[in-house]
Amino acid sequence: MTAIVAVIAALAIIIPISLWYAFAATTLWGWFIVPFFAAPTLSTWQMWAVVLTLNAMKPRTSIHKETREVDWEKLSLVFLQPAVSIGLGAVVKFWILVP
Repeated sequence: MTAIVAVIAALAIIIPISLWYAFAATTLWGWFIVPFFAAPTLSTWQMWAVVLTLNAMKPRTSIHKETREVDWEKLSLVFLQPAVSIGLGAVVKFWILVP
C-alpha cells in the first residue's frame, strides 16, 4: 500500500513540473523558433511529449544528499529554471528583437 502512495505522490510532483517545463518550452518555441525558422507551432501537450522524451535521455542527478534528505537548492532550481528561461526570453523578444 505504501508503494502505491509513493507512486501517486511522485506522479503528483512530476506531472506538474514537466507541464511547467513544457509550457516554458512552448512559449520560447513560439517566440523564437516559429518566426525565424518557419517551424510549425506546437501545443503544450505536444511539447510535453518532447520534454518527456528529452528528459528520458538526460543523465540523472539526485535531489537527495548523502543523508537522504531533500536537497532544497536543487529542488528549487527545478521550479525556477523555466521561469528564468521565460524571463530571459521575454527580454530578448520584447527589448532586443523589437522590429
